[in-house]
Amino acid sequence: QNGELADSGSFIGVFDGDVMAGAFLIKPWSTYCMEIHGGVHPDYFGRGAEICRLMGVTLFKKTPCLKIVAIVPEFNGLMINCLKKVGLKKEGVIKKSLLKYMKLHDQHMYGISK
Repeated sequence: QNGELADSGSFIGVFDGDVMAGAFLIKPWSTYCMEIHGGVHPDYFGRGAEICRLMGVTLFKKTPCLKIVAIVPEFNGLMINCLKKVGLKKEGVIKKSLLKYMKLHDQHMYGISK
């Protein structure tokens, strides 16, 4: 899309040849701040940090994005570790904001600037 993202968000795949290694939802908060949600195909577990780093670098290079944020449930330790490995820092906690199995959970917000 010539480095531009739709206002409602865009799905972007990260490919290893013809195979999709990861998929991400990018939701702009503004022209310069993007929220990112993603996942890695099970065949690529162990390479999640590499795939997430590639997505972040691409956002910074190909869009006007200056800030990336990710909001992760407190119980998703694998993703929290992945975010830390690629340099995102914890910037806050959104208390009791996610309902799962009839229990409210905190979500943690991580961020990185260009």
